[in-house]
Amino acid sequence: MLNDRRCGALNTILHKTIKILSRYPLCDRCLGRLFAELGRGLDNSERGRSLKIVALMHLHDLMRKGELSIDDMSSICGNMGPEYEPLCSALGIKDVSYNKCHICGGNLEELIHRYSKEVAELVLREKVRRFLIGVKSLKEISKREREIAEEFGIDTWESVKSELKRVIGKHVRDVTGAQPDFEEPEAIFIIDVDKGITVERPSILILADYIKLGRGISQMPWVTKEGGRKYPLSVYDACSKLASVYNGSDIVIHAAGREDVDVRMLGTGRSLVIEIRQPRRRDVDLKLVEHVLNEYTKWLRFKVYTYVRREIVRRIKESGRTSYKIYRALVVVSKRIEMDDMERLEKFFHNREIVQRTPRRILRRKKDVVRIRKVFEVKTRKLSEHVFVALIRCEGGLYVKELVDGDGGRTAPSFAEVLGSPSYCAELDVLYVHKQI
Repeated sequence: MLNDRRCGALNTILHKTIKILSRYPLCDRCLGRLFAELGRGLDNSERGRSLKIVALMHLHDLMRKGELSIDDMSSICGNMGPEYEPLCSALGIKDVSYNKCHICGGNLEELIHRYSKEVAELVLREKVRRFLIGVKSLKEISKREREIAEEFGIDTWESVKSELKRVIGKHVRDVTGAQPDFEEPEAIFIIDVDKGITVERPSILILADYIKLGRGISQMPWVTKEGGRKYPLSVYDACSKLASVYNGSDIVIHAAGREDVDVRMLGTGRSLVIEIRQPRRRDVDLKLVEHVLNEYTKWLRFKVYTYVRREIVRRIKESGRTSYKIYRALVVVSKRIEMDDMERLEKFFHNREIVQRTPRRILRRKKDVVRIRKVFEVKTRKLSEHVFVALIRCEGGLYVKELVDGDGGRTAPSFAEVLGSPSYCAELDVLYVHKQI
């Protein structure tokens, strides 16, 4: 059985309801939303109507006992809304002036009905299977409901934005069969009560590797000041073909670092995530994706793995800075080189730290900073009196061309310094990028 203390808690809810309605006109939904955390399985409109009916019963009892005047009762009835006219009239309360809801102006039910219908039509037309609802431009309504909650010390209220998202989402689900999905929605319907509905389609992210079999291929299109292309081919060019496959607006590539335009990317390739923005199509077989990428040019090869989440983009970018790489450099030396030079080079650059200032060739677009990177190992093979090949295993972020020539003293130590002769890197290939995803 309920004890007096528990009954007192119920009376507190009823007491607050009557105090609120004595001061503010509220529709069922806005009143119910103030007590949204109390009771389960109820819509806020049901909750608000239940509170009003119990309040009317209690107020009727007070009238019968002569503890409440007809004028006070009439004022409260006026704040309940015109749909309560039959109940109030049955209690002898006539000629009541009914007021619009102080919070929503009596517009909330119409908003729910209209936007539920419009979103459902969009879901069916776009063939969306997983969706989310977003709501904005309710600043004044949100302000008024917060003021009432604070005035009456109510801590059980739900925001109008939360209610609209939930109620409209349920209606759309029931009408279309599409499911609300907080993790991987195919579309997010943003309801702006001032401007209408906009549709945001979360990006599709695809994990892949690319291989560059030729030189003169940039990662992104290189546009000159005159507006032309400096190099005719880029990795982005091939990836951009996926925009039409997914019926998206455009694409972005997120790679684990970047090699120079004149450097080949060989071995198992470099990891990247291809992001397709605002895709209208999502159910694409990744075998088709790989085919489209590899059809673009014989100079680029792609291996497509899987769809991924945004977290992988961050990890891809971090791996480009922290993973180790193996390069093959074709080095030309001014002096005649001997086998002793090769042995000295290999021994000297075993676990050797390299201090590098930003190379002069890129100072126009990057800040002049000092970085320290480690060379783990160098293996060499002499090809002629002035040419040798070096395999270099090093930390990510090392400027290998400058490791060879010293960049006028901006990189130290360098091959040129150790050999005691001007040296330069004639060709460079990336043979391996360690993947840390």
